[in-house]
Amino acid sequence: MDELSREGLNAEYKKPTVNEGKNPQAEHLKNGANKQLSYLLVVCAYNEERHVSRLLNSVKAIKDFLIVDDGSTDATCSIALQNAICVLSHKRRMGKQLSLKDAINVAVQNNYDVIIEADADARFDQTIIKKILSCLEEESIGAVTVRQVPVGKGFSWFVEKIFWDTLAEAKLLQMRRFGSCYLGGVMYGFKTSCFKEYKFKGYLINDDEELDEIIRLSGLKTIFLPDVLVSFDSSVSMKHLLLRRIRMVLGHHLKNNSNAPSMSRSVTIESMLRAIVRDPRLLPFSVPAVLIELTSHFFAFLLRKDNRMINKYMLWPRPSS
Repeated sequence: MDELSREGLNAEYKKPTVNEGKNPQAEHLKNGANKQLSYLLVVCAYNEERHVSRLLNSVKAIKDFLIVDDGSTDATCSIALQNAICVLSHKRRMGKQLSLKDAINVAVQNNYDVIIEADADARFDQTIIKKILSCLEEESIGAVTVRQVPVGKGFSWFVEKIFWDTLAEAKLLQMRRFGSCYLGGVMYGFKTSCFKEYKFKGYLINDDEELDEIIRLSGLKTIFLPDVLVSFDSSVSMKHLLLRRIRMVLGHHLKNNSNAPSMSRSVTIESMLRAIVRDPRLLPFSVPAVLIELTSHFFAFLLRKDNRMINKYMLWPRPSS
């Protein structure tokens, strides 16, 4: 993205407010935790009242929990506060990137060692967090990503499953070749020490692109845990899947030297073939998956200099079904 587009977005940025719940979470966010590899669970949310309610039920025992409410117009913020969760609120929608930037600032200021970032619709428990933290105890590891499993049914679910299974195979391929892999996913953990030298600016469409770069510049590795599964809601239709894929691929195209596997044709082809071999049910759905991928790259190429569309995608759009 060019400087004009970035400045236009950042000029609208306003400092968020922090609303503290009544439980000890608020005290944790003031002082940090006094334990090895203290972590802050972060969820950036925009109109996620349904998902936030489910998420809070699954992570009740986690005290160090921050929700960044990105100007939601539904009950996302109130539900979190009713459950005594600390909420950092934007008065209006700023986008996932700036939401995560604010969360990183909170974690660094309060001396947390690790941020566990998860999408609002991610389904996980403390066992998964413990596995991520266990890996991050290794000094050479800066981030940990897990396997994403879409939950849904029907034609679009099978097509989307190909994308996520292909990504998993691609990360395994990168691990074998380089000992490190691309960060992206619906849940991952990373060390805040990476931000002592490099600042997270939040100016890219894909927040994990910038995180991935900072971790590599810090001389640390990102590792993939293929046996640790985190599920999430799949796209509701083929149109929904295509629009989400265009946004993601456009983000890759706008990042110079992106480490995303989908930017390498050979890696994508080999990984998709491996995914189909592992699950032959996917074979009939490989043709529409390839068509969606080619279409996504085509539109990403056309949109890469369209500042209006880039800013739209920066604001975390929710495509209709």
